[in-house]
Amino acid sequence: EDGLESSAGLEAVSRCIVEMGTASYYTAIRDLSPDPVLSQLADLIRQDEVRHYKYFFRSFNEYREREALGRLPILRAILRRLRMLDEGDSSIALKHSYALLHPLDIFDPPRYRQVLKHMRRTVGTRLPVRMSAKMTLKPLRLNYWVNDLLVRLTAFAAEKSAGLADR
Repeated sequence: EDGLESSAGLEAVSRCIVEMGTASYYTAIRDLSPDPVLSQLADLIRQDEVRHYKYFFRSFNEYREREALGRLPILRAILRRLRMLDEGDSSIALKHSYALLHPLDIFDPPRYRQVLKHMRRTVGTRLPVRMSAKMTLKPLRLNYWVNDLLVRLTAFAAEKSAGLADR
């Protein structure tokens, strides 16, 4: 599987999820950085990622009408990409970062998992979970009340699973 969706509209919604993920990470980096220049740079990148999200969202809406996409295929595309973010996209970037920081180390999967766990705990404290939930659910065009409830539940579940529910 190449990771591409079966239609342009579903691929556009998939790209929305990628941009949501990167915007979330750059928000966390901005908030965690003790260096004001790095924080400002991370914020500029975050803003750019949000612009990318908006671009793909507009494209998705155009294709949605042409392709007569219903909520179920859209939801499936969202869930596939969310799994890919966790399993593939993030892992690739982090493996390369690890290799740059430790050029003489032979890749050690157990050590890498420890670093990844530590990074997720650290970054997870500053992830904008409500913003991420809103961006994730937006393509589904849910009723306001249903959407609001799902954003709250999704954010709570994400915070709880990351041990952040008390923030």
